[in-house]
Amino acid sequence: MGITHALPRECPGDNESTRKAYLMLEGLPENSRILDIGCGPGMQTIELAK
Repeated sequence: MGITHALPRECPGDNESTRKAYLMLEGLPENSRILDIGCGPGMQTIELAK
């Protein structure tokens, strides 16, 4: 926990990784929703909202 605590996401990863993961969700119905259940600052949620 101490290793990642100072990172902005409090875990490994970056906005590019989040975008790549989102692109893997091809074929979802229009107006689909994403539920982010977890802990941390919500950086993935902010990136997906863009």
